[in-house]
Amino acid sequence: MRPAEGYAEGNIPTSINLPFTTLYNEDGTIKDSGEVKAAFEEAGADLNKPVIFCCMGGVQAATPYPVACKIWTNRSVTVYDGSYAEYSKRI
Repeated sequence: MRPAEGYAEGNIPTSINLPFTTLYNEDGTIKDSGEVKAAFEEAGADLNKPVIFCCMGGVQAATPYPVACKIWTNRSVTVYDGSYAEYSKRI
């Protein structure tokens, strides 16, 4: 990740990269649950662990949140609103 000036370069340990655009069809609708789960698995996500979305500042991380909530109604899904901008100040 190449952060904005003033932030450390790097990533949050154990995080994976899953662009939110992979969860949507070309027409902007949400892909079916099987396709969404496959996208998470292909990115290396452990679907038995809680899902925490983050990005550089928390805005784009909020985009896949409703998709995950729709699919996984019985598990922990959240957004780290401070995202990498906050985390990078700790390293």
